[in-house]
Amino acid sequence: MDYQTIEDWRRANPFQPFRLVMTDGRTFDILHPNLVWPGRVTVLIGIQDPAEPAGVFGQYISAATLHVVRVEPVPVGTV
Repeated sequence: MDYQTIEDWRRANPFQPFRLVMTDGRTFDILHPNLVWPGRVTVLIGIQDPAEPAGVFGQYISAATLHVVRVEPVPVGTV
């Protein structure tokens, strides 16, 4: 996956929650644009802190961008 595709989803107006699907089958739901930072080699994925307002992360995961298989919308009703 190229970083620009992830960035386009992140900057969509209006923002639509999306899912990153990884090569190992894991998925990460991006429910706020502040919770993902795509780079050419690495994508940082923020894990929402439930005690904080939307978009504030408590931890983050660093993953190789090449391990992102696809980006898809989060199904309606799961957010």
